[in-house]
Amino acid sequence: MEDGKEFEEYLLRLLIELGYLDAYKTVSSRDFGADVVFTDSDGFRNVVQAKRYAPNNQVGLSAVQEVYSSMRYYRAKNRWSFHRVFIRILAKH
Repeated sequence: MEDGKEFEEYLLRLLIELGYLDAYKTVSSRDFGADVVFTDSDGFRNVVQAKRYAPNNQVGLSAVQEVYSSMRYYRAKNRWSFHRVFIRILAKH
């Protein structure tokens, strides 16, 4: 994955493969902090923020605040923040 957009596309394809067929990617600008939106098996909407930072960079508080505030705009029950290191850990298990 070269950049953040490719990482967002990867997460979208992953969610669809996991059975979340209504998952969609938000528009690039004015996404209110959410990159992908999907509905879980309980019928709750979820917002996902994707960050592809270098392994030594931490996701900051502003990123967490953005995805949290996007819940209201997308009327979501849950929020997720994925970054590249977390995906690597999941892939190993």
